[in-house]
Amino acid sequence: LTGTGGRPQLVCVDNPHTRSPVDTVYIKPTATGLASTRLFYLHNTSRVPLVFRWQVPLALHSTFHLSPLVYRLNGNETAAITCIFSPSQLKQYNQRITVHVKSIGLLTEKPAVSGYPMSQDTSVKLVGLGTSGAISFDPPSVQLPTVLVNSRMAISFHILNSSDCDLIYHLHVNRRRDVAASQSSTTNPQQGDDLTCQFISFSKPSGTLGARSQQSVELMFQANVAGIFAYKISCAVSSAEPSQHAAAAAAGTCFHMDVDASASFPSLVIEDLRVLRTPTSTAWTQFQVPALNAFLAAPLTQNEVDFNAESSPDMTTLSSFHMQFTPATEGTPSQVAYVQLRNPGSLVVGQSMRSTYPLAKPCTQQIPVFNCGDQPLQVDIDDSSWSVLNARQFNFPILECRTSRVVVPAHATAFIDVDFCPLQDTTYTSELRLYATAFEDTYEQSTTISVVARGYTAPLTFPHMHLTATTGGPPSTSQLLAHSSSSSAALLSHDRVDFGLVCVHTDNVQLVTLTNTSCTATVGFTWDQGHPLVVSKKVLCMPSQGQLLPLQHVLIRIVVRPHIDLMAMAELPLEPPTPVFVQFNSTKRAAKASRLCDDVKRLTATVLENTMFNLIQEIACGEFDLTCLPKQLVFHNPDHDDDNDTVETIQENRE
Repeated sequence: LTGTGGRPQLVCVDNPHTRSPVDTVYIKPTATGLASTRLFYLHNTSRVPLVFRWQVPLALHSTFHLSPLVYRLNGNETAAITCIFSPSQLKQYNQRITVHVKSIGLLTEKPAVSGYPMSQDTSVKLVGLGTSGAISFDPPSVQLPTVLVNSRMAISFHILNSSDCDLIYHLHVNRRRDVAASQSSTTNPQQGDDLTCQFISFSKPSGTLGARSQQSVELMFQANVAGIFAYKISCAVSSAEPSQHAAAAAAGTCFHMDVDASASFPSLVIEDLRVLRTPTSTAWTQFQVPALNAFLAAPLTQNEVDFNAESSPDMTTLSSFHMQFTPATEGTPSQVAYVQLRNPGSLVVGQSMRSTYPLAKPCTQQIPVFNCGDQPLQVDIDDSSWSVLNARQFNFPILECRTSRVVVPAHATAFIDVDFCPLQDTTYTSELRLYATAFEDTYEQSTTISVVARGYTAPLTFPHMHLTATTGGPPSTSQLLAHSSSSSAALLSHDRVDFGLVCVHTDNVQLVTLTNTSCTATVGFTWDQGHPLVVSKKVLCMPSQGQLLPLQHVLIRIVVRPHIDLMAMAELPLEPPTPVFVQFNSTKRAAKASRLCDDVKRLTATVLENTMFNLIQEIACGEFDLTCLPKQLVFHNPDHDDDNDTVETIQENRE
């Protein structure tokens, strides 16, 4: 018989695979109030089964907790031990804990051999550090942009753990006392001074932060009332109850971050309205600016919020406001309204113009009704005669009155809306009867107005013009001007140069092009140097003369220098100067020649008078015609013989 004797022997190991014995177990730093878990192993190096029991001092029961507390190990067996470290103070814990080991075997009647104890005591040193957590927010404060009421705004921030221990965090929200107290009289009455009123939520309101790590948290703000909100976001890292966390956060003993947010309705007002040739007060009433501003300043309803959230909303459900222009006759200039919009709030507002007027519906026209009395009047409209007119047109609504009753304030104007849709190019005439009654007395008056409406057919629509221009082909006859290149050696690009109104003592320049239209000949050109405006150097043509090769062109600068007031007519002669005539070569028929001379004088005086009148008119309007005037007028007398032909030469006075 062979037997082996042994005694129990227990060692602490850090790795069950290597089984190298250790004397000290190190636990990572842990924040006070939190707990850390450390796992190590006990190994039975003998072949004798044993049982062990931890003997933790009573003072360390709240700091170190070992599990299992009692356990049985067979020979060469290993057991995992869980150590929970919960420091309560900021200090270094260095404690040695004893484990009592006892061998177990078969029950016999013989006592134990003396000198060989059945049990032994060994110890393990536990080292841990109790610290405090280091929590911070990145960024330390958040400024949220203004959002629409009942709309959600989300922004991300980070919670940083700069300590060497794991932390359990809880986020809490409270209104800042200073801001809440200052806004208690301006915010919603239901809020009052309630510091717990909040419209903020978090994606991760609580969790665990590892050592030297950070946690990304999404902050969401959604307010159902308009106002400015200031919050303090607190982070508690204690393992106490959530109610104690909220109390600690309200007392300001936790780490916190300031959040400023605001919610508003879109604000847009018409600040100014200007219409040419219309008083501002009249345009303000015609465009219904007060009612429109009141509508824009009203808070959004839930239906409007749902309308804005739709991808394809129905525009016909929106409120409409009639913008009435002043009635005008056909051919008058277009009325242009300039509207200045202002956003008095802090919310970004977008505006868009949509034209939803149906093309099949005629444009609404207006008939103004003016109340010149001191009391408001109620005007009833009778359009029965229009029904007769429409019945004659196959019951088609040629003329239709959209207004059946209108109230005209004292010394104010109201408008009657009329739809006119003609069927043919003709004039429609009908009557409209108005009944006016006062509110405070028995004043009554009726009047009949005649309504004349003319329908016309457009001469040519754009599709027809496009079709004619693209498929019409070449013209059957020549469309060139009479002074084309076939009849003139040179051609100017402009027959008329309009300078408009120019200032005195300034140089005003316009460019014209002179082109030689001949393919073979070289032509010379010169401007009229005897023109009064050229002589006085009020008009310059540069270059004044030159030559053009075949098909060559040159740019001519026309310079106007009104160095003196051209609008002053006093410097021009009141009467045209008397022309100077050259003597007649004929000696026969002196009486007839004298009468002929008188006729020529009258003709020449008339021509010069018209020329001077045109010149004065062109000078006054800033338009100058630089055509060359004839220097001689030659008349042939058919009563004389060939050898005694009389030639009358009239020399025009150029002064």
